[in-house]
Amino acid sequence: MDTSDVALDTRFFCLFKGDPGTGKSIAAASYPGHRSNPKIGPYFIDTDRRIKSVINYWRPRGREFHYDHFSNFFQINQKLEEFMGYCPYQTIVLDGITTTGKLLLKTMVDTREAGSKKIIRGGIELNQIEDYGGEGKGLDTIINNLQVISLRHAVNVIVTAHVLETSSSNIKTGQTTVSRSLLTGGKKVAAS
Repeated sequence: MDTSDVALDTRFFCLFKGDPGTGKSIAAASYPGHRSNPKIGPYFIDTDRRIKSVINYWRPRGREFHYDHFSNFFQINQKLEEFMGYCPYQTIVLDGITTTGKLLLKTMVDTREAGSKKIIRGGIELNQIEDYGGEGKGLDTIINNLQVISLRHAVNVIVTAHVLETSSSNIKTGQTTVSRSLLTGGKKVAAS
């Protein structure tokens, strides 16, 4: 067997990562959009609520977009379930994973059972360790649903992510190590 027997894929599942304001969303908006109207770009799951930067760049170039803002995990999941049945877009953009993680953590707090233990500091309810497991599971569910849509309907998927740079110094050697990781709602990569 050799690779010449394998057909090239016509869809992409991409992670666009970088610092805020580096053009991840604008680049994602360049992908093919609505199947029946080429003037409509990709569909945006806009948890960053920064679609205006995309519109400001692309409207003068003759392109508009369909997008939704969501206030909890269940709304995102419902939209993805709709797209599992029929998806009129050639590309879906989850913009971005950082704010989606925060939305998942908010959903965890908002849906706690009545009478469950709450940790409150300064009048603010804090996240609990179980919430971060919920964040990881929620992100897994969203990514898995996007994969199903991608495979079922030959849809490109682009996920945008902010990067967190951290440094640590070894006191004995004086060596500093710098690392970059994806930033989710919990300020580090969600465990799953």
